[in-house]
This record gives sequence, structure tokens and C-alpha cells, in this order.
Amino acid sequence: MGKNENDAIAVDTSEEAISVTNSGLATVANSAVQGGYTGDQNIDIDPVALEGLINEYSSPNPTFSLTGGGLTAYRFRLDDESEWREEQVISIPIQLTQLTEGGHTIYVLGKDALGNWQPDDAAMTFQWTVDITAPVVQSLTDSFQPCNSISWTWNASETALFRYLIDNVSDNLPSGEYADITTVTQSTGDGIYYIHVQAQDMAGNESAVVTVQATLDNQPPNAAIHYSTTDPTMSAVTATLVPSETVTVSNNNGALTRTFLENGTFVFTFEDAAGNTGSATAEIDWISNYFQIVETLPQSPKALTQTTVFMDINYTNTQQDISLQGLGLRIHYPSQTLTYQGMSNILEPISSTASDQAETPGTDDGNLVTDRYIEIAWQDETLNWPGQSLPTRLCTVAFQTASDLLVGYTCTIIYQATQTHQGYLFSADPVSIEIQRFTLDVDANQAADALTDGLLIIRYLFGLKGGNSLIENAVDFQNGMRTSSENISAYIQRGKSYLDIDGNTRSDALTDGILILRYLFGIDEGDNLINEAVDPNGTRSSSDDIKTYIESLIE
Repeated sequence: MGKNENDAIAVDTSEEAISVTNSGLATVANSAVQGGYTGDQNIDIDPVALEGLINEYSSPNPTFSLTGGGLTAYRFRLDDESEWREEQVISIPIQLTQLTEGGHTIYVLGKDALGNWQPDDAAMTFQWTVDITAPVVQSLTDSFQPCNSISWTWNASETALFRYLIDNVSDNLPSGEYADITTVTQSTGDGIYYIHVQAQDMAGNESAVVTVQATLDNQPPNAAIHYSTTDPTMSAVTATLVPSETVTVSNNNGALTRTFLENGTFVFTFEDAAGNTGSATAEIDWISNYFQIVETLPQSPKALTQTTVFMDINYTNTQQDISLQGLGLRIHYPSQTLTYQGMSNILEPISSTASDQAETPGTDDGNLVTDRYIEIAWQDETLNWPGQSLPTRLCTVAFQTASDLLVGYTCTIIYQATQTHQGYLFSADPVSIEIQRFTLDVDANQAADALTDGLLIIRYLFGLKGGNSLIENAVDFQNGMRTSSENISAYIQRGKSYLDIDGNTRSDALTDGILILRYLFGIDEGDNLINEAVDPNGTRSSSDDIKTYIESLIE
């Protein structure tokens, strides 16, 4: 059957869907899939070709709609199928499902109302590609080395567009339009930064979000200086750099420490892992051969609760120079545990009498516990101080311990100088007072001994309660922590009730004193211990009871 001019095919490519209209032949439109077609659409007329491809990517489930004037049916085959599929009326679309990934071709023949079919070799042909595989973002890795700036570059497993987000949150997601971008730089900020990248391929498949991190550091490193001592000293002082992060020292031969043999300054320069630089200055001005020195006797006194402790404050200087201008002194103490009782044996003349005051911001010694101080000063404008051989006693200071302190509790007394002779530094070790239970170790030399402690106790019980008559030839001055007659007398007085060895409510020289002395001499059993030295009315009268009680008073 022949065809006239009205049988020519009109092609409309202005819209995304392709429409091929033929008054006597099939029209194939693609609503879900776009693609190119080839083939002769006429019977006995010249073929019509559709030029160009609208989109070469598609879904695995395309639908083709067919229209055409005078057409009543169609049939098609897909890819390599050898047989045409069953004839369908023109109003039923072609619906394909679960196509495999890759290229596909559909061939369509139309039938007109007179029952004429296009020849097989003139079938309209559409070609497209199915893509359902998501792209994979590649080439991004974590960077744990601190840096000032980080540049990230990425790509994908196939042609794709990208979107990204940079923030400080590890699990955020990027949003917005995809663009042709594959690199970005973060050059500001400090801390951990995350970049989240997502890809979209040409078929619209979206990748999983890939997140990596980098550590940015744009802050210069800081450092403190620690000194081996900040007390005035005649010895070398070591300054140690203590940085806020890991650094490399760029001077000082790379060392973190520097030893000073004399006063001076040194500037450490250093660099952190990100390349930021910093510096810290060590400055020392307390190395000297000229010191005014205060020493305390005893240096570490032991005391009972609610007992007066006497401390001799002695003075010397490194040059043994007795012709200086003087010394101003503050004695800081904790008022919660110690009560100032007064000062005696003061070296004359003084320029400022002893006064007990509360610490102020201007007089604080930096210790968190001490809160009060005693201030006293000696000054001689004629430069004749102290005017006597060294060492010499400046004064004796007395404190009373609180009543509620536990055995083993310690408190600290700290000295500061308010004035020194020109060119001299001041040095004084802190004093540590320890609370102990009462023991027979009266001179606190860590041993209860008959010829010292025993003699001191029996002298006291005989009424020799002070001065040289109490302590003469009975104190271990070399090892004892309680050696003055004032401290020994106060100690025995506070613990006198413990000296009631036989439990008769009295502490007597001829009973309790003899029992203590015998035991300390090694006479510690049977009648040899208690003979004619025990009050039969006491609660402890047997040698075993006496021995057990005395042993409880020995550390």
C-alpha cells in the first residue's frame, strides 16, 4: 500500500519527552527514559531519523508511551530478543521492570488501522543506559598531625558532582546543590575539623557521606617555667620549661632545662607540631653568697594538744658579719591550730616591737593555711647589728596548740623578711609542728632513755620544773626535737596525768618516777620493778600491770 505526503513523520525535541508523530505509523514517546532512536518509521516512504540524545542515563524501570494518528497497535522487542513480543493496542504503554545495569535497546513496530505493519528493518529504535550503582567518594583520609591549614582533595569512582560541609561535628551531613568541586581549604580555626563529602552521579545516584578529620592549630604554644628552688640559695638553680603542648625547643641545644650558676635571664624559644612559635623567659635573682639566715630550735617540734611550744629563733649570716644594718621579720602561722602566746628573750635593741596581725593581700605569704603573722624588726643605723658573735638568739616565740588536733597532725610556720641589709638575701626553712600522743620520750630524740627522759621526769616530779636545774646533762641536744627547759616543762606538765603509773590519781617522784626510771634502766619485771614503789591503793599494783602500762607510753 502506498503513502502520500501526509504520512511524513514530525519530530518534536523541544521537550524532555520525545514525541514522534506519524499519521499512518507508530509514534514512540519516552516518559521515564530518554534516549536516541534510529530506524525507518515508514512503509514505502523515506525513513525519519531522530537526531541527538537527551540523556544517556536511566532507571531500570522505564515506561514508554506510544501515540500516532491512525495507529491501532504495536509490538516490540528488547535488546537481543529474536522474537517480537505480543501485539498491544496503541493505548497501552510499554512498561519494563528490573532491567540489568548497562546499555539497553528497544525496537518498536507500528500497525495502522488497515492492518499494515512497518517492516522489521524499519523499526523505531531507542537506546539508553541503566545506572543504579551509587558512586563512591575517594581519596579522603584523616590527618592527625596538627597544622595551620588543611586542603582536602577528592574524586569519585565515576563521573559525579559533589557537595560538602566543614564543621566541628563528626556526624553531620552536607546539604544543598551538587557542584563540580573536588577541593577545598580550611585555613582558620583551632581544634578538630571535619569535612563531610557526598557525590551524585549523572543518573542521580547519591553516595554515602564520607567524613574525615584534621587537627588545626593556629595558636602559639605557651609555657611556664619551673625552678628547682625559688628560695634564696648559694647553689645552682635549674629552670625547666613546662609547655602547654608538645614542642621542640629551637635554642638551648634543644633542651627543656637550663642551669643557672648566677643570677640572670634566658629566653626559651620553641615550636609546636603545627609550626606555631612561642617563647618563655626564665629569670633568676635569688642566687647569692650573701644571706641573712634565721634558724629555729627546734626545727621540727613535737607537741601535745593544748600545750605551749617554745621556739628559739636564732640568727646568723654567711659572712659572719656582725656589723650590718638589721633585719625585719614576719612569722606566719595558722591561727586555727596555733595561738600566739608571746615573745621573750628578745635581742635588744629593737626598732619595731612584736605585733600579732592578720594577713592582708599585701602581707600574704602565699601559703593557703597560714592567716596571721607576728612582725618584729631590728635596725641599727650605725651598722653595728647584731654587734655580737654569731649565731645569736633573736627571740623565743611561744604558741599553744589547739585542743582538738589529732595525733600526727602537722602545721607549718613560715618566715619572711620585711627588710635585709643591702646586698643580702634572706633564708629561713619553714617550721613543722607535729601533734603526738604523750610518750616517755621527753626530749623527742626518738628513744626513751633512763639518763635523759627518765631523769627529766623524776626531776620534774621532785619539783625541778624549769631552767638549767631541769635539763642539765639530761637532754640529747644533738638529736632531740624538744630541748629547751620551757618546752620540756610544758610537755611534762601537759602529760602529767599519764605519769600516774600505779593509778592512784597522783604523779609522785618516789613511786611513779622510780617505776619509770627502773623500767628505763631495764628493771622491767617482778619485785625488782615494783618493790616499795607502788601505792597498794592504786589501780595498777602488779608488776605485769605496771610493765604493760609503761610500755604503752613508749613509741
